[in-house]
Amino acid sequence: MTRACAALVGLALAGSLVAGVAFARPVRVGRFVEIPYGVSPQHPWPTGHGDPRRTARARSAAPSTVPTKAWESRVGVGRVFAPAVAADGSLFVGSQAGVAMVAPDGAVRWSLRLGLVSGTPSITPEGQAAVGAQPGQAMIVGNGRIRHRATVGGGVRGSPLVLGDGSLVLAAYDQAVHRYDAEGRRLFRTPVSGNVRGMAARTRERIVVPAGEEVLFLTLDGAIAERGSVGAEIALGPAVADDGSVWVMTAEGVLLAVEPDGSVGVRKELGVRPSLASNLAIAPDGTLRLATADAGLLALGAGGTERWRYDADGPIVGGVTVDARGRVLCVTVSGELLLLGEDGQKVWGVSIDGRSDAAPVLSERAIYVPTFGGTLQAWTWQSPAES
Repeated sequence: MTRACAALVGLALAGSLVAGVAFARPVRVGRFVEIPYGVSPQHPWPTGHGDPRRTARARSAAPSTVPTKAWESRVGVGRVFAPAVAADGSLFVGSQAGVAMVAPDGAVRWSLRLGLVSGTPSITPEGQAAVGAQPGQAMIVGNGRIRHRATVGGGVRGSPLVLGDGSLVLAAYDQAVHRYDAEGRRLFRTPVSGNVRGMAARTRERIVVPAGEEVLFLTLDGAIAERGSVGAEIALGPAVADDGSVWVMTAEGVLLAVEPDGSVGVRKELGVRPSLASNLAIAPDGTLRLATADAGLLALGAGGTERWRYDADGPIVGGVTVDARGRVLCVTVSGELLLLGEDGQKVWGVSIDGRSDAAPVLSERAIYVPTFGGTLQAWTWQSPAES
């Protein structure tokens, strides 16, 4: 096949996969370009909260034996966010200094000073990293360089949502949802009523964004298709369940599941305050885990009923991650990395000798723990994790 024919075939295949000409990747006439489609499913943790549905669910099982610290590397300054983990074990890490790429052995391959970024970088189809940066910018970076840049009307909230064609969906503090193509050109800007309360997520053929007291369902071209009113300001979420329902929690401690048609399927007053740096995690069986400001860590059934709680002798200020068996990883306010079993019993705990408000990230190789000291820790184990 000639280079010209290959280019035409590549463009035809890409066009068949992308829903609409407006979302296709533009290519100069006569130029051969290999167009990747979709973020590789081989990446263990490609974006904030682990996947586009923001479930905070790892594909691997955590070890039942106590892990040991394999390395600790300085990746920035101040606060460090949970890393994105690529298929080859390398990590993209955001901090108050910018973005760094770290090798599986902890060596920093490159760092890019951008100032405070918006959260966990999101891996793109090309294997680069998308991130929000101050003031009000979205960037795609790779090999220590800014590859593409877009100016957003306000600061980006959390990790960008990367769609299959490489475009980015951003929830921003300018009370709008934005979509840019892979080269940074704007595809839409949709104003919303109320402050954006969480990062954009994906459910089926919709984009989900919490704004003020509503969960908004947008089409891929930016039209608001459905609105789900929850009656109070949203504090945590969204986390999208396997059936497409969207879990959120209000600052007053009300847990809700909003259906794709905008109706509220579950409304449960929990009587606890959410830890605002935490998240809602969805276990493989559909049950929920969340950290609270006054009651430790809670496990909730699919209907919002409490199954168990773990008193951590103080609040769990950071995020939580569930493994493939429904066990929970978190860091306590005293700096203890914990693994809790499916029944809420402590499996093991180990001191990280620091503070963290980011969720631990689990891959087949290690547990990664960011700290407030500008470092990233890797904890490993000798025997394979249980499946």
